[in-house]
Amino acid sequence: MMKLITGLMTVILFATLFTANLFSQLDLDRIDQETLDRVKEKYLNDPHWMEIKYFSGNKVIKKREKLPYHVVVVGGDLTIRGEIEGSAVVLFGNVRVKSSGYVNGDVISVDGWVDQARGAWVKGEALEISSRSLQRSYSRYSNREIRRTRHYSRSSFRRDSRYRHGVSFQNYWSVDDLDNFLLRYNRVEGGFIGFREPREHYHNWRMGHLRPFGEIGYGFENKDLRYQIGGQLSTLSSLNLFLGGEYHDFTDTQDAWLVSESENSVNALFVKKDFFDYYRRNGFSFFAVQELTRDFKIKVEYRNDDYSNMFNTSNWSLFRGRHDFRLNPLIDEGNMRSLSISINLDTRYDARTPESGWYLNGTAEFAGQFAGQELNGDFNFDRYIIDLRRYQSLSYSENLDLRVRVGSSRGNIPQQFLFDLGGVSTLPGYNFKEFTGDRMVLFNSEYRTDGEWLFDDIWFLDHFHYILFANTGLAWFAQDTSSPFNFDNFELSDLKTDIGIAVANRDGNVRVNFARRLDGGGLNVSFRIHRHF
Repeated sequence: MMKLITGLMTVILFATLFTANLFSQLDLDRIDQETLDRVKEKYLNDPHWMEIKYFSGNKVIKKREKLPYHVVVVGGDLTIRGEIEGSAVVLFGNVRVKSSGYVNGDVISVDGWVDQARGAWVKGEALEISSRSLQRSYSRYSNREIRRTRHYSRSSFRRDSRYRHGVSFQNYWSVDDLDNFLLRYNRVEGGFIGFREPREHYHNWRMGHLRPFGEIGYGFENKDLRYQIGGQLSTLSSLNLFLGGEYHDFTDTQDAWLVSESENSVNALFVKKDFFDYYRRNGFSFFAVQELTRDFKIKVEYRNDDYSNMFNTSNWSLFRGRHDFRLNPLIDEGNMRSLSISINLDTRYDARTPESGWYLNGTAEFAGQFAGQELNGDFNFDRYIIDLRRYQSLSYSENLDLRVRVGSSRGNIPQQFLFDLGGVSTLPGYNFKEFTGDRMVLFNSEYRTDGEWLFDDIWFLDHFHYILFANTGLAWFAQDTSSPFNFDNFELSDLKTDIGIAVANRDGNVRVNFARRLDGGGLNVSFRIHRHF
């Protein structure tokens, strides 16, 4: 039965991806003509007149190839290694101007991006624009194109605040539109199918706007229904204050910061590696969210939850059939009543593929008591986590990413809230969750460079990014837990360190890592479909 369900889930997943691409093409066919007409009117209205040649799908202008006309590509990417006497326009695709490329006019991408290598020459302007800005009904966007000339680079463009909050660069249909469907696989639920309406906050919502959120789904191996029912109300719209609450009974984990749910499901389904540790959380909560700016918000939440163990119910995967899943660890069961205070600052233009910006997330959770007031429940502890990241563009082809993550606690912290380090997204040169404690320090650093800078026009090597990384950290137990600021039993010499290299795609979310710990041991090789941080 499990094999049948898992097989069906795999078919559904691939069918979903195929259908999304099909719908995308159908939608493009309907809107192409209007967008193309506007592009021609606005950017290709040449008083000296030059012929326009049209191409569909991906197009490559080879070295020593010289095109004496404007080039328009629809529904594909354009790679320029040769010369174009006119302008280059791509609708719903990306433009790459290689070091040998030359464009005598403008380079324009509609709903895509422009990447100009060192040594490439664009005589006019490099523009990334939204198709919405070209539609007459959206005339308010008509003068919002962002312009860069000659030394334009993709990373410098995306650091521009107008890109983040001005023009929209969304596909008309993408797999992201399917995020309301829950489809996952793990060792405690087996195959899980459900539906989700995510919780969202919109800056400057009108006062009194009530928005429901929640999810419901079913696990086929543990044979349990999971749900979350909630709503949030916008109040004092000028202050961007949101109030809400929820009732829930769902499968939860403390490991979502390590890998995404989709990556974890793929690993569990194909190679029998489940990186999450799970527990059941049944209860309710009330919260208030204050959005001070688009990038900065504060959240206060009261929680009343019953925590209970979950056990392995599935041991199937497509490969590694003779191996077993890790046992899901036992937790400290009981009722927990807590107050959580968190702050979040995010100036990145894109959380999934950041080029530049700051990210700060700090959380303090007080269980059992707060400010001398009893909250009751079966647990009495405080827990603190700070995660600070900096994404710094060094040049058009280089980035430096840094993260510091610190965790501490007061009192007798339950098993499920201990800090774990080692392996995926933390110390990849070490074993998974090799270190555990009620204190944690972690520092990650990655230097990323574009293969076009290292291996320009060398076979396929220029299509990848190359990453040098170094990580150091430790999780340990303090002797005195009466204060979260007590970091006894810790010496700098105790830190565990690894270094390595990775080969990744352009966005860095598909990569192969080669990591080695500095205190001895072999080489750890891992494959990821998610950025480390």
